Amino acid sequence: MIKTQSSTAFFMNGQWMGPMQLLIPGKGLMYKSNSTEPVTLTFQVHGSAPQGEVSTLEPTDISAASAVTGGTVTLDEGNHVFVRGVCWSTEQMPTVDDNHTSDGTGTGTFSTLLIGLTPITTYYVRAYAVTDYGLSYGEEMSFTTLDNGGSGNAPEGAIGGLFTINANGNQVYFSQGNLQYRAIDSLWRFAENQYDCIGNDNRYISSAYSGWIDLFGWGASGYDHGANCYQPWGTSTSYGDYYAYGKWNSNLNDQSGMADWGYNAISNGGNQENQWRTLAQSEWDYVLFTRNTTSGIRFAKATIREQLIDTVFLIDTILIDTVFNDVHGIVLLPDNWSESAYVLNDTNETGAPYETNIIMMDGMWEILEACGVVFLPAAGYRYGSSNVNYINSYGYYWSTTYSDSQYVYSMNIADNWVDSEGCFYRYFGRSVRLVCPAQ
Repeated sequence: MIKTQSSTAFFMNGQWMGPMQLLIPGKGLMYKSNSTEPVTLTFQVHGSAPQGEVSTLEPTDISAASAVTGGTVTLDEGNHVFVRGVCWSTEQMPTVDDNHTSDGTGTGTFSTLLIGLTPITTYYVRAYAVTDYGLSYGEEMSFTTLDNGGSGNAPEGAIGGLFTINANGNQVYFSQGNLQYRAIDSLWRFAENQYDCIGNDNRYISSAYSGWIDLFGWGASGYDHGANCYQPWGTSTSYGDYYAYGKWNSNLNDQSGMADWGYNAISNGGNQENQWRTLAQSEWDYVLFTRNTTSGIRFAKATIREQLIDTVFLIDTILIDTVFNDVHGIVLLPDNWSESAYVLNDTNETGAPYETNIIMMDGMWEILEACGVVFLPAAGYRYGSSNVNYINSYGYYWSTTYSDSQYVYSMNIADNWVDSEGCFYRYFGRSVRLVCPAQ
């Protein structure tokens, strides 16, 4: 005798035989018993189906590699929703045999982030739910991914995620990497990768250096805005040489704005003057600690890990050793970030260690970056012309905001520390990550 316990499991001859595949009213189910032969069981489900429905949410926040969608599940009281989610495909009428998410149980509205999508591609999506009476789908929706890894207005050199920077709702894009400068030809560029930093080579800083540097004194933009030490290769250790526009109580974005590095034409960032800018102290603070995001997550400590294979050939022996190249820093999650994209540990925790989240460079990091995630490496700092310290341990990112005649504000990260209110001498060489206002 067979007694139905639920639509996904059953008893047979007093034994629990589930969980099983979906039981659909009036249809057979193939069950693999302990014998070598499968047993076909046909269930006659009595009673009327529950009154309810599944609907699909209109896709939003569409980028080149991601989109947000979801669904709503309603069902009569007393019936169960065992799993719900979204399925998607480049073909119409996707099913759970295609790509799909699992977004919990129960009735109500849910949202989810689809990642790993291909740019400039049309996708079809349907919400689904598995209930007491089987598998149901919502209506089909479609969307087309963008062509530049972000919103349709993301400029050249920008990561596609949008970040709100103040209570007025103004949003910005972050640049694709830290700012770099080459003195021999006065060329500015963004680092090729977000996790790139120059490190110890910053000690070669000079007006004739043919390599790249990425640690700058405050306001050393290259424009003669009134500071004594306005050139990017400046190494003075007198804070009075770094007064923006010649005044200790001026911010970088005061007057002409030329004291801000973003006033420069960035070769791989549109190559136009005054297209980029540095965040103010209040804006760093808002990004880290105040802004609202879809998931409530704003940042997390992280390590971007590159896996290297070191092979040593000995007589009759090959030794293969796995070596990791780790870059420590912090990830900033865009306003539309959804936890379903990637599970991060100790989010919004200033005291979390870097290795709380290990993200592989070849693989998951590429997907996260395409979803608009920003990574700020702990690039250390420079003092004078030859001392570069705390590489891969501390990160310091300039703001445009002065504190007093000696100190200015920067955003700072360490293994157990994140803050936006630290004040340091103007003459320290620190990192610069520029932003571009969203149009």
